[in-house]
Amino acid sequence: MNFKIVGVFVLLIIAVVVAVKFSQPQEPPPATVNETAPTAPTVTTDSFVEVSQIVPAMSGMTKETRGIVTVLNESKDNVFFTVKDATTDKTIKAVMFAKTNRDDPERKEMLLKSRDNNSVVHLKGEIDIYKGELEIKVWQVYEK
Repeated sequence: MNFKIVGVFVLLIIAVVVAVKFSQPQEPPPATVNETAPTAPTVTTDSFVEVSQIVPAMSGMTKETRGIVTVLNESKDNVFFTVKDATTDKTIKAVMFAKTNRDDPERKEMLLKSRDNNSVVHLKGEIDIYKGELEIKVWQVYEK
């Protein structure tokens, strides 16, 4: 059998398959309409939770919380601290890893200010269970 004929035949089959594939109408994905969308941007509080409301089922979730820093220690640029709910006195352990600490030194300063002045600080991070205890791995610290 002549290889040129076989090659031309294979190319012809490929051309037909490609032509059939691209000649079929491609349906665009259905448009999604959110009729309840607000006209102006709003701040959602879906991720906010008080320290006293943090439970193991939230592990892996990103949450915002607020509280008063009661204990703060630093090791190898990692900041370990405890946050107390201002109304219930319930606490949660927290950690701000070295990279986050070095990226913005003001974060640690706000934590120290909260500890020293008994003032409320706002945190955002991932809820986790470390050695059987709830903690929050913090990457944002701010005051309101």
